[in-house]
Amino acid sequence: MLRKFVPGFPDPPKGMDLLDWARQCVADGTVVIPGAKERTERQAQRKEQREAERAKLLEDATDAGLPDAATQIKMLGKHAKQVIAHYVKTRRLHVSDNALEKRLTVCRACPSGKMVMKDEIMRCKICGCGIDKSPLAILESGKAYYEALDCEHGHWK
Repeated sequence: MLRKFVPGFPDPPKGMDLLDWARQCVADGTVVIPGAKERTERQAQRKEQREAERAKLLEDATDAGLPDAATQIKMLGKHAKQVIAHYVKTRRLHVSDNALEKRLTVCRACPSGKMVMKDEIMRCKICGCGIDKSPLAILESGKAYYEALDCEHGHWK
């Protein structure tokens, strides 16, 4: 079966999945695929790098008193949906310059004490959102700029 494509490749035992058999043959050295070992090593290095980056992000967030990265991503998704729904309904996206300045003034002197500066970005300790700029650049600017979004504590009312 596979001999048509890979000369010398043995056929799988009856009832065994072809892909599982191919993986087993590569793993036990029955078949050598050029570059496979290097590719596997690169994948393992990338995985270690991603895990180290994830741990660093979590540590940084925890150090600043911010929610973990998973919570922040969930909140960002929630906020993006709110912004889109609000825009579809009202055709308005941003608050006025006056309202923006009021929101930022309230945030800078947060009555709940939940504001922190992290990486030169004013961020809320409850949701982890960038208030004056977006840390993930998915939303073009910070949370305070969007009419659809409110302070988690109700301070912008």
